Amino acid sequence: MVGKTTSRYMILRNQKERKLRLAAIVSAAAIVALVVLWAVGRMRTEEPLPIGIPMQITSGDGWEGEPAMSPDGTRVVYVSTESGNSDVYVTDVLGARTLQLTADPSMDFAPTWFPDGATIAFVSERTGTRSVWEVGQFGGSATMLLEDAEYPAISPDGTLMAFLRPGDSGEPHIWVASLDDPSDARVLTTGDCGLWDHIAVAWSPDGRTLSYSLENDLWTVPVVGGRPRELTRDGWGDGQPAWSSDGRYVYFESWREGTLALWRVSSRGGEPQRMTQGTGYESEPGVSADGSRLVYSTGSPGAGAVLVNLDTGQESTIGRMRSVLLASISPDGSRLVFVSRRWDWSGELAEQLLDDGVPSGPPRRLTDQAGTASHPFYSSDGRWIAYYLISGEKRDIWIIPTGGGRPIQFTDDPAQDVHPAWSPDGSMLAFISNRAGTRDVWVAPVREGMPAGEARRLTDGRVRAVSPVWSPDGSEIAFVGSADDRDEVWVVPSGGAAPARRLTDGMEATRIRWDAATGKILAAATCGEERRSLWAVSPGTGEAELFEPVVVFGTKRATGLFDLSQAGRLLVLSRENLTGDIWVSEGPPGLY
Repeated sequence: MVGKTTSRYMILRNQKERKLRLAAIVSAAAIVALVVLWAVGRMRTEEPLPIGIPMQITSGDGWEGEPAMSPDGTRVVYVSTESGNSDVYVTDVLGARTLQLTADPSMDFAPTWFPDGATIAFVSERTGTRSVWEVGQFGGSATMLLEDAEYPAISPDGTLMAFLRPGDSGEPHIWVASLDDPSDARVLTTGDCGLWDHIAVAWSPDGRTLSYSLENDLWTVPVVGGRPRELTRDGWGDGQPAWSSDGRYVYFESWREGTLALWRVSSRGGEPQRMTQGTGYESEPGVSADGSRLVYSTGSPGAGAVLVNLDTGQESTIGRMRSVLLASISPDGSRLVFVSRRWDWSGELAEQLLDDGVPSGPPRRLTDQAGTASHPFYSSDGRWIAYYLISGEKRDIWIIPTGGGRPIQFTDDPAQDVHPAWSPDGSMLAFISNRAGTRDVWVAPVREGMPAGEARRLTDGRVRAVSPVWSPDGSEIAFVGSADDRDEVWVVPSGGAAPARRLTDGMEATRIRWDAATGKILAAATCGEERRSLWAVSPGTGEAELFEPVVVFGTKRATGLFDLSQAGRLLVLSRENLTGDIWVSEGPPGLY
């Protein structure tokens, strides 16, 4: 009995050991399988970046940019200022045969191809309103395709056109229309689809998804409508999306790593990868339908800020565009404050001392906050600097003592508060806010750099307002108001006793200041010209004349940022000095 019991015990033990060994083998195999799947997935998500052979295809004396690759990958349409005006050109991928497609005195830009490669859509202001036009691949007469629309993108099957047009809030949003009846358009994105302007729309290869950019990041949205999705969310100035030929990636331009370069990100989202490694600026990517060619532009935006002594004509350049932005001059002309990326790429405030209108010593950092500082503005007594801070989706007004100190938050509203401006006596701040659903002028009391009461609304939403400034006596506030694709100078009583009134007609203004020395409103405007210059506007009659001495910011598309000392003899401005060329990087089909 003992022998039989022992034998049965040994059999059961052996069976149990075999089961344990089998379970261990299965578990090990499962772990190996998981490791393999992880490795394969990692290889798929981190596959090598495409490397093509780059070649410069344009070399004109003017600026050349906004390239778009033809569907068959053999030609590039682009914009050039070689003729002295912004016109549309087309060239082959060797740059050997170039043809000017448009020659209208107005500004033509943002070209894109129809899928058949025989027609090109572009934006023109030739009727006074930005509209989408079309022209044949060999030029000739252009015809209007859709009024009050810009930055078109044609679907891969050629049936739909996505474009930009102001939505209910006044900010540009994405619309989609059938090319059979472009006038029957539907709005695709709203204010819930990302903050403010929606720009640079691009179709996925299957025509089901659109990518677009905001101020800092990329988003995607289904063409049939639905919930949009953030593709990047790092706040690095990501823009100009272009899909890879297989739809797996989105190429884009970004200011990551201290320069403007090309990057890519999985169309499902993830960690972006840098594509180009040049030291110059590379931007505006586009991909051929077969993925064998990547087109992009290179260039430099020129000087960041120019300081002009209006008495002597002497000019001083303050840094480069990447390190000096949105400069504002103190009332007494003794210092500048500006947004700098010298220390932190997100953008901090810096102050530059001036000696007789000339920079003296290195700039000094003023802020160290999470987020991006923007649009600084000195108080009339020079003691305080108001600015707004960009932090995620929030925009709030902050105040800091001149020379540095602890920043004080002035507004804390869920809405977007931007563009602060001090009253002459320093007791009020005007700013722009969308608290009521539209961009309006608001005012709020301030005392010793601190909020001192509730904000109140001055404008009624009829126009989208930017760039408020107070009159020298504090009785009125001027601002740039946008309505019906017209950007004009408006004024409103600072006490709210009357509605805002439009002061100018045909200015196309971007920024304004009120000159205390002359009592006139200075505006960076075009007034029907093909360049943006400084104009002086009478606050009583609205009559405008060129400022003397003549100050030119650049082409019509120049931002026209500027500021003036209280005495009116020291001017700081951003001056457009664009240079750029078109490049094509080539490889086997499917590379991009």
